[in-house]
Amino acid sequence: MTEQQHMSDVDLPDHVFRWLEAVQRRVARELGPRLDDTGRAVGPRRLRVLQLIPHAGIRQTELAARALVTKQALGQVIDGLEADGLVDRTLDPLDGRAWLVVLSPTGEKVAASFDQAMADVEVELAKVAGPKDFATFMAVLRKLGSHEI
Repeated sequence: MTEQQHMSDVDLPDHVFRWLEAVQRRVARELGPRLDDTGRAVGPRRLRVLQLIPHAGIRQTELAARALVTKQALGQVIDGLEADGLVDRTLDPLDGRAWLVVLSPTGEKVAASFDQAMADVEVELAKVAGPKDFATFMAVLRKLGSHEI
């Protein structure tokens, strides 16, 4: 970092957006090399959706709520995941009028690979912050975001 860059950073607002975005960039940078070619091809937004699908499947409306996106936006993501063979849509056995989004066998492998890569990133972040500070960081994130999920 040059002296010029450092001086301009001092003038930046010191608020939560700045630091959340910086952590997101760091996580993305750490995550990329840990993903296999399929995971990198799927992309972070779609990987996140795969991660939110329980083994038994989920209705698209509920998945949209979990993903904090509109049903329409999620529909486009699900269409792409289905076209790529990562999810399937099946009739809900409890309500024949409704559909469930379920992971395909390939989708299960990709989601498990992403979960492992993310766990590895969290281990690295805990090394940087220290285990106690990282545990506190995660607890604060859970507390601040719990009403949104």
